[in-house]
Amino acid sequence: MAVAKTGAMFKALSFDGYSSRNYGVYITGEAVYNAPERAVEMISIPNRNGAFALDQGHFENIEVTYPAGVFADNEEDFAEAISNFRNLLCSRKGYCTLTDEYHPDEYREAVYKSGLEVDPTQLRAGEFNITFECKPQRFLNSGSTKVTVANNGTITNPTLFDAKPQLQVTGYGDININNDVISIQDAEIGKVLLCSETSISGGYTFSYFDSTNMAYLNTGDSIIVNEGSVFEFGIIGANFPTTTVTALNMTVSGDFNVNITNVPAPTGSLNNYYRTIKATVTDGITFQKGTSVNKTITFAVTATLKTNNTTSSYTGTMTITIEYHSGNPGYIRTAISSYSPSLPTGFNRYIPQDNSKVAQIDGYSTKKMTNDPFFIDLDIGEAYADNNGDITNLNNIVTLPAKLPTLPPGSTTITYDNTVTSFKITPRWWKI
Repeated sequence: MAVAKTGAMFKALSFDGYSSRNYGVYITGEAVYNAPERAVEMISIPNRNGAFALDQGHFENIEVTYPAGVFADNEEDFAEAISNFRNLLCSRKGYCTLTDEYHPDEYREAVYKSGLEVDPTQLRAGEFNITFECKPQRFLNSGSTKVTVANNGTITNPTLFDAKPQLQVTGYGDININNDVISIQDAEIGKVLLCSETSISGGYTFSYFDSTNMAYLNTGDSIIVNEGSVFEFGIIGANFPTTTVTALNMTVSGDFNVNITNVPAPTGSLNNYYRTIKATVTDGITFQKGTSVNKTITFAVTATLKTNNTTSSYTGTMTITIEYHSGNPGYIRTAISSYSPSLPTGFNRYIPQDNSKVAQIDGYSTKKMTNDPFFIDLDIGEAYADNNGDITNLNNIVTLPAKLPTLPPGSTTITYDNTVTSFKITPRWWKI
């Protein structure tokens, strides 16, 4: 392996968090002080002395080249160090953080550009250039620290250039930065969708729509049973041990669009006939974690007995309670809260038993701007939530002004509505 050198004459760079020092590679600072080119178009105007300077308001990317050398104890370590360092540089994708020990208080955003052409001075040392394509800014480390700004508070830009910060906001309302107003709606940014097929006693399953992962489920968050979801609430049957049922009819109405599914009589000594109540959700059901929702079904059942051709009947209502049950993942369960009136002799309900699990939640909860922090990037004009790497675009509920706000040199006062409960800034100070 390469030997780590120490001392004032040896400097190192770090790319995407990897230090060249760990590869036996060291740099000099000959080209690290160059400035980028400002984008200015010079336009000649007839009958006017001098050219008109059209400043396009930005700097061009800059190439940064580091003269470098690699040192090792022997030929084998030398070859290994060059190979490992070359693979590190070539494996990085897109802009990565670039730092060097000549400027310990700043960093660049860089893309590795040129291959390594090593000129060995001996079999244990070699010289080469490392060239990066860099954004023009030298970002200050101090600008990477997130700062909480109170309402009517100030933040001071220590540089000579306008900074384009990232905002972290919890809440909703208007945010005023230098008279540029950002408006945030108090809107839902996601839904819980029931998604899994889950069996209950009797082997019946319940089908739901696909889930959408949003954020963790908290008390008070909305849970949505989608339109088109199907519940099988129970079986109403006739059970007359001493007779045989020739017909069992049932009609159902209530809070759902319901239908009846025939279930064959089971084998064995009991003379049972079953009817399953299948309820399809027509308008969707929304309730919150920590609460439940009640739905009522009215049904009429008649059973014709073979022995004497008599008919027994029952008409009543059944209240179904739909509730969230905590777990990992959580699930929806139903409880049959009541029958009215009580079932007469010969009629039974079979499944589900109370508190039957009818749907597992593989997705997460509806979130509102009042609950969770989200981000607004004023460099690219994007608003988004980041839930452990699950990125949700929020441009539909955040209105940005035509000219994105910046933090100019000196102090900036920021005001916002009292419905914004937390406001933080990552300022991203920079210089050339």
